[in-house]
Amino acid sequence: KQWYQRRVRGRADAGSYTLAATCTGHTSAVSGVAWSHLPENIFVVSVSSDLTLKLWQPPKGNVNKLHKTKCVYTIKAHEKDINCVTVSPNDKLIITGSLDKTAKVWSADKGNLLGVLRGHKRGIWSARFSPVDQCVLTSSGDALVKLWRLSDYSCIRTYEGHASSVLNCQFTTLGRQLVSCCADGLIKVWDTQTSECVTTLDGHTDKCWALMVTEVGIVSGAADSLLCFWRDVTAEEEEEEIREEELQSEQQQELRNLVFNERYAAAFALSLSLNMPYKCLGIAQKILELEDGKSQLRCLIDSLQMDQIESLLEYLATWNTNSKHTIVAQNVLFALLSSGHNSSFAENPKLRVHWEALIPYTERHFERLSKLQQQATFLQYTWDRMKLSEL
Repeated sequence: KQWYQRRVRGRADAGSYTLAATCTGHTSAVSGVAWSHLPENIFVVSVSSDLTLKLWQPPKGNVNKLHKTKCVYTIKAHEKDINCVTVSPNDKLIITGSLDKTAKVWSADKGNLLGVLRGHKRGIWSARFSPVDQCVLTSSGDALVKLWRLSDYSCIRTYEGHASSVLNCQFTTLGRQLVSCCADGLIKVWDTQTSECVTTLDGHTDKCWALMVTEVGIVSGAADSLLCFWRDVTAEEEEEEIREEELQSEQQQELRNLVFNERYAAAFALSLSLNMPYKCLGIAQKILELEDGKSQLRCLIDSLQMDQIESLLEYLATWNTNSKHTIVAQNVLFALLSSGHNSSFAENPKLRVHWEALIPYTERHFERLSKLQQQATFLQYTWDRMKLSEL
């Protein structure tokens, strides 16, 4: 998957807000709050370092008047600090996660304990209900994300891949994927069915605490003072790849047509732009087979741009490593050195590495051909002496 990132730093316009109510009752720091989802029975739940879970009934009436919110019930929920609280999509369940390594599921109406999720080896930082299935998601300081079944509160999947504490986790809108972030700033997108990490998003340099999933993407917030907006561009990338493949297919067909019509100069230039070194080698060989092939090759190289010359030199270094292609490679190299571009070769530092790659194999081919010539000369001399002796 591919994701597009946009960063925001600083303060945005917040608009105008009025304090409508206060919820007073916790005796220590409030570590999490959550609203209900349905309009029929609106409530708020909160958790705190005082180890309690509270459900509040928001006030009704004049919002311009400050109200004191009524606490419906208070429950001692855990043995250690509570880090998170979430309400289920149907408002019937509440889940809390704590540093005591457990997550607990509660009934929202009376606050009864329905189940305990045990399995993490360190404290739980985040717990979420699935928007489509009867399951919940938890993330923990043990660098794991776990998926639990609500029917029997058993762990059905574990997602491994983070290297540090997983501080937050979220389901996507359709529940087919999940997102998690950790203390090293990395964000991972997971496939819920295969437990595989689909992609890793690297946009933060400090602990990533906050995640929000919307229909258009992901928003993340971290201790580096950044908000990062992520958008899934996989479909756009795939469409772009299809367009590029179609264009490449059309260009390859055009190349075949040019070769068939013996328009070798245009075919040679097109093969360079398509990054097809061995097709380019075959076209160069066909040009050299012509009666005036060497002069045509020199004229062709004179018409090339400098970026094409750089590609050609890279191809030459590859061709020159194989003795079968050395004749063509050396002819193209001679035409290149005889062209009008030779004065600019020394001024271009990018070409130096290709020249250096050509030297050792050229020397090796030269030595091989020199020995072959000596052997041929000796063979001819031996043959001539044999004919003289017969006389």
